This record gives sequence, C-alpha cells and structure tokens, in this order.
Amino acid sequence: MNVAFHPHAEAELIAAVEYYEACHPGLGLDFAIETNLALDRASRYPEAWPLLESLFRRVLFNRFPFTSLMANPCS
Repeated sequence: MNVAFHPHAEAELIAAVEYYEACHPGLGLDFAIETNLALDRASRYPEAWPLLESLFRRVLFNRFPFTSLMANPCS
C-alpha cells in the first residue's frame, strides 16, 4: 500500500517535527521515526485500526500524543 500525505497534513507533520526538535534536540527526529513506524504498521495491517467513518481509520502513535487518519482501503 502506498502512503501519501495531504498537503495540509504534511505541513502539520513538518511543524510537529520542528516543535519537538525545538523542545529537545533529537526529539523531532524521534517523532519523525515514530511517524514512519505508525504509517508502516497502518500499511501492513490496514484493518487493525478503528473506523472513524466508513472512509477513514485512525492510526495511533505509540510514543507521542498523535494519530493519523488513513483512507479505509477496505471500503
């Protein structure tokens, strides 16, 4: 499964990485890595995540208080 960001989501991701990096050096990189891990889990197991609506699933992050929405590939 291919993962692509909506332009607004990509801007939000970049802002979050910059915010965490400003809080503590290296934390922004940790957040970016966690984002990639969460998206990898989502692409490997798309039905493992709860449906928000029939078109979207919520992918949870492990370490940071973030979620990502993905289009439901099973709909």
